[in-house]
Amino acid sequence: MAAISLALGVAASTAMFALYYGFLHAPLPYADQGNIQKVSLVNLTTTDTRGSLPAGTYLDLRESLVAFERMGAWRLTNVTLTGGEEPLPVRSATVSPNLLEVLGRQPSRGRGFRTAEGRPGAGGVAVLTHEMWTRNFADRPDILGASIELSGEPHTVIGIMPRDFEFIPADVGVLIPSTFEEEREERSGSRVTVVGVLSTGTAVEQAEAQMDIEWERLSASYPEENGHLRAELSPLREDFPGESDARLVEVILAVGVFVLLIAAANVANLLLARAEGRGQEIAVRISLGAKRARIMRQLLTESVLLGSIGGAIGIALSVYGVRGLAGVMPVEIPRAFLPQLHPTVLAFAVLASVGVGVLFGLAPALQALRSNQRDGIGEGSRGGTAGKARKRLRSAFVVGEIALALGLLVGAAALGAIANDMVDADLGFDSEGLLTFRTSASGDAYDDESERARFHREIERELRALPRATGIAVMPELPRGQNVSGTAVTIDGRAVPEGGPPTSLWHAVNTDYFETMGVPLVAGRLFEESDRADAAPVLIVNQAFVDYHFPNEEAVGNRVTIRERSREIVGVVGNVFHTRVVLRGSLSGMAYLPMEQEPIRNVAYAIRTSGDATALADDLRPTVWRVEPRAAVSQVQTLDTFIAAEMAAPRALGTIMGLFGLLALILASMGIWGVMAHAVAQRNREIGIRMALGAKGGQIMKLVLRNGVAQAGLGILIGTPLAVFIRRASEGIAVDFQVSMGGPGLMIGVGALLTVVCLAATYLPARRALGVDPANALRRE
Repeated sequence: MAAISLALGVAASTAMFALYYGFLHAPLPYADQGNIQKVSLVNLTTTDTRGSLPAGTYLDLRESLVAFERMGAWRLTNVTLTGGEEPLPVRSATVSPNLLEVLGRQPSRGRGFRTAEGRPGAGGVAVLTHEMWTRNFADRPDILGASIELSGEPHTVIGIMPRDFEFIPADVGVLIPSTFEEEREERSGSRVTVVGVLSTGTAVEQAEAQMDIEWERLSASYPEENGHLRAELSPLREDFPGESDARLVEVILAVGVFVLLIAAANVANLLLARAEGRGQEIAVRISLGAKRARIMRQLLTESVLLGSIGGAIGIALSVYGVRGLAGVMPVEIPRAFLPQLHPTVLAFAVLASVGVGVLFGLAPALQALRSNQRDGIGEGSRGGTAGKARKRLRSAFVVGEIALALGLLVGAAALGAIANDMVDADLGFDSEGLLTFRTSASGDAYDDESERARFHREIERELRALPRATGIAVMPELPRGQNVSGTAVTIDGRAVPEGGPPTSLWHAVNTDYFETMGVPLVAGRLFEESDRADAAPVLIVNQAFVDYHFPNEEAVGNRVTIRERSREIVGVVGNVFHTRVVLRGSLSGMAYLPMEQEPIRNVAYAIRTSGDATALADDLRPTVWRVEPRAAVSQVQTLDTFIAAEMAAPRALGTIMGLFGLLALILASMGIWGVMAHAVAQRNREIGIRMALGAKGGQIMKLVLRNGVAQAGLGILIGTPLAVFIRRASEGIAVDFQVSMGGPGLMIGVGALLTVVCLAATYLPARRALGVDPANALRRE
């Protein structure tokens, strides 16, 4: 029983530690990463860290900061690989020519970028990741020196990165050089991620001091763009994961550790019960001359062996848990960050197993070696009941186990509620019958906004001609996607809040977006054909936006500055759950802009159909290619399929939390039942004496149950603050307006469940004891 209990605890905690170590501590696949620092901008009015700098600012810093041996930058982009059977979308990174040197990695085949490559007119070159070489070019060795077409532009493949190299995000397939010189005057847009390697002998503090001096100069030169910002340094590894993901992983690890603690309490209780049975044996050994240290070594050796057996079984079980966790991770996560049984993780599992054996075997061993050996030898003849110290220790373990179980079960239920609400939340629109795909107006031909608007307008017209297509919606990202953008929002005529302007999500959508998606109109009007690029700027907001900015007034008719333009609110629509997860209070609603006034390159289409949505799948690519033969068409699937895939990780989280809660309940029930049943069994002689002296069965049952209820009540009392703490930590990662956490009823229900287990574990052994003949109970000693 002890070995199985410990194995389950070790398996759960090891799998969670593997997730924690991979996300937060596994090294990046880059050389000398300890010296790689990321440069970020902090908004002094909002203390909001931005992950990128304007390209012109990067060039200024690169030329003036001597604390860095070299600095590089990159920008994530999307290109289309053409020249094959059909255009294919590719995630790419436009990088400074020296970025690979900054990261300390070079191609395993071919060469890296030269300094002159990436300048305007220098000719296109590209380096492929190993994954893209394998997936798109079947490991062809002759790809080196060959020309490939990216968004209509020829690029010569000059290198292939090693298999273990991964960019962040990991789904980047091609690196394209750029010096960013043509963007030197950019001080607010065209942002790039900037990293640098510290010069030999330069401490981070020195680099920060030099950065502060340089930033003062830049703020004086560009007060409007830089006056409210500050540049700061941080290790590149800290850039991943984000705050919400890190918090979530830490909470999950805590849940795994609590499972281990419950299992450890079980082991301690079982060992304590075993030590009680050996009390007279140990007393006799000591009386015959055995040294206490030797007996202590024997008892600890037994407990360590027990821990090792449970740990070995637990590590074997954790292989499946780690494999399952890795299988639900998004494709953007580098393999280095996935849960794996690293040596550090295995060391944790071994340490946990042996530590449980030593620490939780120590208390029973010390209890067995109590100083009064005469009482130990004569204990049975005096009544056959455990001594007061041993009873107190046993009760302490039972109370502690109930307290831990309460905290863990409440936390698991709260996290499960979050995960389930994320998966099953009301989307705010009708997803049935929608066929979706992605495409992009990529390449130099669509640098002009009017050309991008024409591209989307013509594709929309072609799609309307398809049979059974009853509506077309165009948007940057499908609902429940990962890449919904946010931007600062200010209400015209109002002072900017002291903490800085709030942030809102935003979408550029076509005229029929709301009707096609089934989003209800609450007030005002929807977009019209007249909302063109040359018309007055307008926007539509959702109800959450109104509740945040206009709680006591009409929103329609007010003006809002968003995306650096003042726009009039012409309509209010219902709330749509756009993102996978949103930190509570971090965003203030959604703003919709007309696609004609804010044309973007990469879009998603949703087609409302009158029949089977998938019946149109084969017609999509030819339809798009009639407008642009080089446009990639990807992710052709129903919207329900897309949402199910995006929610796979949250759904898995809900399943994990449910399994942990069930495991915690099983372990807690095993431990509580075993110890309390043993405690009642130890009182058989006492019960026999009481019955021989005339005590009634009801009186004895009341006495025994009162003890069980007292222990359960004390455990719940101690565990309630722990449960409240875990529940609040869970609320910290809750999504915005869709989640309900259950309230105090959750703790009441879990506490009642544990009380029932305690009562059952007390009642059944006591009832059995009442059936024993008092004469037989007295004769056993």
